[in-house]
Amino acid sequence: MKFTENKEFLGGSLQGYVDASYATLVEVFGEPHSDGDGYKVDAEWDLMFENGTHARIYNYKDGTNYNGADGLRKAVITDWHIGGNSAKSVAAVMSALDDADKKVLARTGW
Repeated sequence: MKFTENKEFLGGSLQGYVDASYATLVEVFGEPHSDGDGYKVDAEWDLMFENGTHARIYNYKDGTNYNGADGLRKAVITDWHIGGNSAKSVAAVMSALDDADKKVLARTGW
């Protein structure tokens, strides 16, 4: 599924998770669009898919921004949150990863 960067995306909430390496996300979605909020998030991708679905992929409270030296570096994080306005956000992210022939796991809900 095709996508573009969407820095205009506001709102949304946690829709699910994807277990993928940082390297896989960079390979499929490019470099993160943001280094996070400097507090709870270290990397985030804001995406708009061709079907109009918005999604945000981000880590949460496991990186160095939140945990200092005890936190995970971005390069080793594998548990990523998917935010959006519906479960379609998770499906769109997974479709893009599938299109790139990346085998990852997704979970919905929390």
